[in-house]
Amino acid sequence: LLALIDNILDLSRIEAGAIEVASVATPLRALVENTLGALMPLAQKKGLYLKVHFATQTPEQILTDAVKLRQILLNLAGNAIKFTDQGGVDVTVATQTLPDSRIRLRLAVRDTGIGFDPKKLESFFSPFVQGDNSSTRQHGGSGLGLAISRKLAQCLGGDIEARNLTEGGSEFCAEILCTLAPAATAAPSSIKRAAPSPNGLRMLLAEDHPVNQKVVSLMLGRLGHSVRIVGDGQQALDVLAHEDFDLILLDVMMPVMDGITALQQIRRRQVHAGNTPTPIMILSAHAMRGDREEMIKAGADAYLPKPIAIDSLREEISRLCGA
Repeated sequence: LLALIDNILDLSRIEAGAIEVASVATPLRALVENTLGALMPLAQKKGLYLKVHFATQTPEQILTDAVKLRQILLNLAGNAIKFTDQGGVDVTVATQTLPDSRIRLRLAVRDTGIGFDPKKLESFFSPFVQGDNSSTRQHGGSGLGLAISRKLAQCLGGDIEARNLTEGGSEFCAEILCTLAPAATAAPSSIKRAAPSPNGLRMLLAEDHPVNQKVVSLMLGRLGHSVRIVGDGQQALDVLAHEDFDLILLDVMMPVMDGITALQQIRRRQVHAGNTPTPIMILSAHAMRGDREEMIKAGADAYLPKPIAIDSLREEISRLCGA
């Protein structure tokens, strides 16, 4: 029910012209692999394979709206798994450099499923329309995924096309326009740099969602760091009153006290106490144009949009803490 409500809200925002497109540095390979990784249990439950293929010279980072790109891929690959009972799903990622220096990104999702009636193709991209509307249909869903995905692809300068495969199954291909991300440069910082230790760094994570807590803590653990988890900004302040950390990670949207308020409170305390500022990283699932600048202006040292890629997390930790 929550997923259905989210889809309806997304569609309403798009149709009302209230959707904004962000352009942030996005690690392409990590985004694709992490997104498909979330779908792997569903494929394995049905006994299907789920593979990804990257064309040669796939860029490391692109400038695009990572949240919308992930949603498109999640919908297309999720649909392919849903309508496939034998075999599996192949996802191919390829790019083409255009004369104006932009890049056309192509995500092709090919399955060995039931295919579709070509006469109904265009209706697939209409809200609340499903490929099989009979009373005996075997596959659930709201009929919103493809409609939202096409509109998101169009917001990103592209579109989605589909075709049946001669050997059986179907292929849904999303294309969007993006640009290469410039090489990252380390900005000068006056924050304290913690000396690396054999046990890694001590980090405080303020995040209210249990899944996000687990994902981020697993990433930090893989990077060799220890993490203390709290559920909101107020709990973070309480812990910081008697414990020191090498890095603080704050989610933006949290109950009791949000991340921005906690950030401002932490900086205010540090100024009053005359302490050297501890680096603070802001994490946000709602990446909009100008968000990073606003967070830095509020006192953050780094800003990462969700879904978080472990390579981006590693780079920011290295820049902030030298570890």
